[in-house]
Amino acid sequence: MPTLTVRQTIETALRCKTPGKLPSGVSDKEFREEFLATLLKMLNIEHTSNTLVGNEFVRGVSGGERKRVSIAEAFCGQGCVFSWDNSTRGLDASTALDYAKSIRTLTDISWVDNGLIIRGVQSTDFVCVALQ
Repeated sequence: MPTLTVRQTIETALRCKTPGKLPSGVSDKEFREEFLATLLKMLNIEHTSNTLVGNEFVRGVSGGERKRVSIAEAFCGQGCVFSWDNSTRGLDASTALDYAKSIRTLTDISWVDNGLIIRGVQSTDFVCVALQ
């Protein structure tokens, strides 16, 4: 939603997807606040937390930051399988590396085994995948 701030967007995703089982002594609110802070730091968007997300009509964060907000929203689901098309497209090399590192960090904090395959396909490449 373009009229929400980065913080509000991620908080909304966390409210929808806070796990039922939390470590003992940790409330839902404490979990959400800590997870939010971790996501913002992991994806290097702490400085944008009070900025509108925006879209083509509402001025907000940059395109790369908006993409990282979308990635943070997906991480809130704490899924064991994530699939993005061109997940690092439009990100500079440093941010793309941070993205890959953040998947590792997510694995560490969510006790889930993740596999990561990043494949950059050029328009001239032909890819054939056989699944058995």
